Amino acid sequence: FSEENIQSAIQRLKNVKYDGLLKTNETVYDLLTLGVALEQSIEGDQKSFTLNYVDWRDPANNVYHVAAEFAVERTRSVETCRPDIVLFVNGIPFAVIECKSPRVEVTQAISQTIRNQRDEYIPRLFTYIQMVLGLNKNEARYATTGTPAKFWSKWKEDVADAELLPLLARPLTESVKASLFDLAFDGLGVREEAAPYLVGRQVTEQDRTLYALCRPERLLEMAWAFTVFDGGVRKIARYQQVFAIQEVLRRVRLTDDSGKRRGGIVWHTQGSGKSLTMVMLARALALEPSIRNHRAGWRRPRAPGDEWPRDTARRARPPRNHRAGRIPAPHPDRVPGAGIPILSPLRRRFPGRCRRRAGQGSYGSCAFAPSAEFRKTARAPVGAAAPRRHGFRRRGAGSARCRPSH
Repeated sequence: FSEENIQSAIQRLKNVKYDGLLKTNETVYDLLTLGVALEQSIEGDQKSFTLNYVDWRDPANNVYHVAAEFAVERTRSVETCRPDIVLFVNGIPFAVIECKSPRVEVTQAISQTIRNQRDEYIPRLFTYIQMVLGLNKNEARYATTGTPAKFWSKWKEDVADAELLPLLARPLTESVKASLFDLAFDGLGVREEAAPYLVGRQVTEQDRTLYALCRPERLLEMAWAFTVFDGGVRKIARYQQVFAIQEVLRRVRLTDDSGKRRGGIVWHTQGSGKSLTMVMLARALALEPSIRNHRAGWRRPRAPGDEWPRDTARRARPPRNHRAGRIPAPHPDRVPGAGIPILSPLRRRFPGRCRRRAGQGSYGSCAFAPSAEFRKTARAPVGAAAPRRHGFRRRGAGSARCRPSH
């Protein structure tokens, strides 16, 4: 791109009109994920090309920076707020981290981050932010812009100490160490001898969460593939949704000798986000380069009051070139042709043994399969045992055991 086009794209991102925190954040998100179309002349031929602010598919092609005590001027004031740590991708603020002492509850970091998003503080910074974290040495929570305190979540992932210890043992460069000490001394108003860099310490929950969520590939993945706007509310996936979708993608990439893909079932407890999991799965399928000419359909929920995933998909605005269609009724003749992935909410009630195991009377789940797989099961009544291919083993007439078949 010409220098003029590059500057034009930068100014377009910088000068987004502020129209409330979430609306502006959504506008910025569209620019970051979709890029901006610019006219570029190549050998005298004028064509339109898309300039992307972030290379989402290859994290190594981006430039990353970390700023400590990043000062931002408050709205209509000369005073400043200073988030503890801000992560930048290609010069764009991407994440804000509030750090607290082990003696201070993480809830204080959460409330401080939420306060900073209010109109009288620094909302313009958060119009660009994709993820926010509040942490101390022993606990960490994450969320996204506009998330209420009760929805900040823990991230759970098995990260081996052997994977983290080499990173912890790597000393800071002298220039970085000097800048951090200068920053600390400016705040204290005193000057002391710089302490040696601490090595050989134990891995903490803070280390695990920062590595799990803030390493470049995961930070970009969470923003690009696992974030949706649901009716103007920004939502980010929980850890179980991320890992379930990744496992589904791994499964559907595989085909047998005849070229057919395998279906499956993802188990949820009620209220854990079935609809959003299906919307994010449809989004992930749209972004997966190895899966072409895909379509996603929604099967009608059978239980009264169950939400249509199709409606959630419309509110969540799936990416371009993704079609969210409706299947009017669970009738074999009305299901589209073979090979179209169908996402279906299922609701089953299980007898004694399953209730005792789960601590409740019902499970929620979402099934995925080529449409041909649903032809044989579309008429199964609610509460009946599903065929084995969908995750249940039959056990007598009218009963089912809560035991996955794969």
